[in-house]
Amino acid sequence: MPETVSAVVACPPRVSSALLLSLEQPTAADRDLTRLVNFFDIPCQAVTTREHMDQSQGQYAIVSSADCLADAIEGSLDFGRALPPWISKASTVYVYGFQNSGRSTKLLRFLTGDPQAEVRPINNQEAVMTVTADYPDMCGPMSGMRVPVTLRAPGCVYAGSLGAGAFQSIIRADEGEVFFGVTCAGVRFFLNMWGSTLDIDALAAEYFDVKKFFCEAVPVTFYLKWAFRDAALSRREINACLIVDDPPLKRRYGFLDFREALDLMGRHNFATTIAFIPWNWRRTDQRTVSMFQNNPERLSLVVHGCDHTSGEFAERSAVLLNRKLRTSTQRMERFRRRASLKADRVMVFPQGQFSPETGRALKLNEFDAAVNTEVAPAQGAVNKTTIADLWSLAIMRYGTFPIFTRRYLHHGIENFAFDALLGKPCLIASHHDVFRNHARDLVDMVARLNSLKWNLVWRPLGEVIRRGFTVRPLDDGTRVVRMFASSMMVENTSAEVYNLLLLKEEGDPDCLESVSVNEAPVAFNAEDGYLRVRLTLVPGDAANVRVVYRNNFQEAATRDSSGAKIKIAAKRYLSEFRDNYLSRNDFLYQSATRVKRLMK
Repeated sequence: MPETVSAVVACPPRVSSALLLSLEQPTAADRDLTRLVNFFDIPCQAVTTREHMDQSQGQYAIVSSADCLADAIEGSLDFGRALPPWISKASTVYVYGFQNSGRSTKLLRFLTGDPQAEVRPINNQEAVMTVTADYPDMCGPMSGMRVPVTLRAPGCVYAGSLGAGAFQSIIRADEGEVFFGVTCAGVRFFLNMWGSTLDIDALAAEYFDVKKFFCEAVPVTFYLKWAFRDAALSRREINACLIVDDPPLKRRYGFLDFREALDLMGRHNFATTIAFIPWNWRRTDQRTVSMFQNNPERLSLVVHGCDHTSGEFAERSAVLLNRKLRTSTQRMERFRRRASLKADRVMVFPQGQFSPETGRALKLNEFDAAVNTEVAPAQGAVNKTTIADLWSLAIMRYGTFPIFTRRYLHHGIENFAFDALLGKPCLIASHHDVFRNHARDLVDMVARLNSLKWNLVWRPLGEVIRRGFTVRPLDDGTRVVRMFASSMMVENTSAEVYNLLLLKEEGDPDCLESVSVNEAPVAFNAEDGYLRVRLTLVPGDAANVRVVYRNNFQEAATRDSSGAKIKIAAKRYLSEFRDNYLSRNDFLYQSATRVKRLMK
């Protein structure tokens, strides 16, 4: 089934905007929180503690530091008065950044109704955070998890009565409560005891690890995604796929036996995409090809480089990148004609290496997207990737071309679950050795993923990419659909007509050739850095959208020399010898590894 635009799960209370409370001079934490609210497309209004709030319109929630809230309700704290009217009107209030101080303690006791409540500092470097299993509407796939985390800075927890004020534990450490809900004067407060919020504009040189940023990232994300569900949309489905790099379509490759793998997929419910090296286009086994042809919902192909040489897509020359991609595409077309099997137009970079110029070259060579474990350009190229890019559905920094991120099993289930909380797909990176011991570790992870509190749907990688979009409603009823890949499938399963505005970030408007919906050309325009298409979907209607680009690269006259071709062939055969024989013998593999280390 194509992804539906109706991707919202109803969850009270409904709110239309956020009031961001700050002092006259906003702090760095205030600015970090504002960036997060904007990242989730939540309508917001920044107000100071001294502004008169009684005129606020609509249904809103309040987001504030403990210091700001204490300043705003100082009279109530001192004399036990009712909350100010503008707070009483709020649907909920999120408070963060409690400190080991008299002011924070006074506020905590007022909000919890516990005269013995304490703000307890913790200075450990390591801790285990337990997420409640009783609040799946907020915690989603992270419900019930125990996550070992690294604490980047000292913080505080709540120590006090757990029965006062309709107390609801959400995240706790052994030392006390980190994030919890209480009711004060009829208003629901969510208290995050931790002091800092993640700066999502910070540069990121490697994948985002929620275990390293747990306290700065998880509580606030829980709250914002829950309280502003109509704005910070949660996907009804999380699409998933296992991606195995390198194997040619032989009966067996290393620990991967295709027939056994297909049986495991059927018994344990997962799907696998092979990242296929175009150099291997002639080297296939027809019985293995038939498995792909007969089981397209379980087995599929994408493109893995060209020759699979080190750094072949870390090349900075756009002309040489274009030549490499042309060669890759020609080989995959020959493979399609020879095997009657088509690979999706998705690139997985060999060794994860890419240059800033690669994205544009891929886009103009009609690739839909790339999928990668590395998040920053290779070989010393300037890194522009931010944490916000890693939280987004795909990185769009390089040539306004989407690079979807994937994870290895050792990244941990909590990282896959946090990605899903953000709406990202569950993409597992692997090689043939994931099937070692009859894929015991893989099957265990798949079972754990399938048991989480989410609607996980396993699909071929190309289908996952085509369903990679976000939806945001406007006040006039229009739904803004943000495309990432060059192709997208969207469906209206509701009983009402959908008016859609498709937006796709675009840095090459001069190269736009056409946009089609269900293979029919449609009108489009490109301005202010975005491609725009308006579309109406009646109930039951579906749209297969495709953006086509004009390749304006010059052709490179150079060709690989005979010596280079021999080196490429030798590398491929040696790699297969390693995977098929050395890696399956522990003694030989360890000896070869030691020799390789000595040679370096």
